[in-house]
Amino acid sequence: MGKAFLALTAQYLKDNYSAYHEVEIIFPTRRACSQFKKYFAAQFSTPLWMPNVLAIEDFITKYSENKIAEEWLLMMELYKIYSQLNPVTDFAEFYPWGKVILNDFDETDNYLIDADKLFATLRDLADIDKQFEWDDEQKQFIHDFWESLLGHNYDENTEGIRTHFINNWQYLLDLYKSFKAGIIAKGFVYKGLAMRQLVGKVVDENLFANRKIIFAGFYALSQSEEKLFSILQERNIATLLWDMDEYYIKDNAQEAGYYLRRQPYIKTTSQFRGTYFNDTYKTITATGTTLAYGQVQFASQCVEKILPIINDKEKLTAIVLPDEKLLFPLLRSLPPHLSSGKYYNGLSIEKLFC
Repeated sequence: MGKAFLALTAQYLKDNYSAYHEVEIIFPTRRACSQFKKYFAAQFSTPLWMPNVLAIEDFITKYSENKIAEEWLLMMELYKIYSQLNPVTDFAEFYPWGKVILNDFDETDNYLIDADKLFATLRDLADIDKQFEWDDEQKQFIHDFWESLLGHNYDENTEGIRTHFINNWQYLLDLYKSFKAGIIAKGFVYKGLAMRQLVGKVVDENLFANRKIIFAGFYALSQSEEKLFSILQERNIATLLWDMDEYYIKDNAQEAGYYLRRQPYIKTTSQFRGTYFNDTYKTITATGTTLAYGQVQFASQCVEKILPIINDKEKLTAIVLPDEKLLFPLLRSLPPHLSSGKYYNGLSIEKLFC
């Protein structure tokens, strides 16, 4: 098996730069940043200045005019504006719908979408739909959608469902504009909005003049990322490093390579394009278990069998779970003499109040 992508990136930096402290290297995640630092430091036996290593979110924050706020703060601000436009009984009823709205607003800005056209179109489509009768299947789908969001039953009457649907969509443009203006006035934004602002600054200003930036390990780029990367590359400021495998790039049937194949930069920046998948020997064993907890028990048994391999720090072993809820049962089931490990999962805000 070839070198890990982060090791290749560290070697590329060593071979092509000398003043490392003048270089900014940007990864998709903070985990990649921490691991890259280990690979880079391992190449030297004497102290030296480390390059500035940042996750893309921290990179955006560094050059943003406003701070990127936590979701709970954004949710509270959104609730205040939403309550003015469309009063609701309590925050608990609003919360699931608010998460959907926040995500939509974030993607609207991250993909540089014209909000006026987008939300006007959605409102018009909802109004047009109001003129037509829904069949039973369509009514059930809309009912299930709102019930999954707000957690209680809605009027089965067609007009009741329609009214609720239209009322929520017709406020989106006003809500978007008021929310956006309100949080900017208070000095904070969400990630997508910060990215849109940064792209605007790069287009209008020579923001990164005389800088050396490396974007490494990215995959599915949003429109704002594509625009930022392309502008900086055209100005000879940015270098793009891709982690690619011929197996996924050359075969259009391989969905995992879709976003890399469609990137216009691949033809001119194809660093680290290997044949790792075909060159690596693989043994695959499939085992059936009863219930999700059975997977945890079986995984623990597998760990016990290969414990010497896992404790060998030169070899990497990963356990990938289908559901993050299984993480803690797995941790309780693992052998107590397991040397060490790193655990990555998410914890939703709902779990904090259970």
